[in-house]
Amino acid sequence: MDREWLADVVRFLGTLETAQNQLLQQLDQHRLALIAGDHAGLSRIAAGEEGTCAQLRHLSGTRLRLLEAAGLPQTATLKEALQNCPDAIAARIFPLIQDAEVRSRQLQHIAWTVWILGNRGQSYCQEMLELIAGGGQVAPVYEEHASHVPQTKGGMVLDACA
Repeated sequence: MDREWLADVVRFLGTLETAQNQLLQQLDQHRLALIAGDHAGLSRIAAGEEGTCAQLRHLSGTRLRLLEAAGLPQTATLKEALQNCPDAIAARIFPLIQDAEVRSRQLQHIAWTVWILGNRGQSYCQEMLELIAGGGQVAPVYEEHASHVPQTKGGMVLDACA
C-alpha cells in the first residue's frame, strides 16, 4: 500500500463519519417529527436527508474506486485491503473502519424504526379513511357473499386539499 492510497482511505473514512453522523441526526429528527405530527418539519428534514443520502451514494463509489486502486474486487472490504499494511498503520485505520460499521448498524436500526412509524401511520390513516368512506362500517373484504354488505345511505366527500 502506498502512502497516497492510505491517506485517501483516511480521508474517505473521515468524510464517511461526517455523513453518517449527519444522517443519524436527520433520521432521529425525522422520527421525532413523525411522532409529533410535524408535517412542515418532515418536509424540511426530507430535503436534508436526500442530500445526505446522495453524499453517501457518492462515498460508496469512492469506496469502490479505493478497492479498485488496491487491486481488489468490488465485493472486497477495506479491512481486506488493509490486511497487508504494517501493524502501526492498521492500528490507526481499523478503529475508524469499526466505528463506521457501528454507525452503519445504527443507521439501519433508526431507518427501520422511521419506516415502521411511517408505515403504521399510513396504515392507520388508510383504515380511518375507509371507515369514513364506508359510513362507519368495516368493508367485508373476506366475506364470501357480498349480499350481506350493509347498505348505507349518503356518503361522505373528503376534501383532499384540506
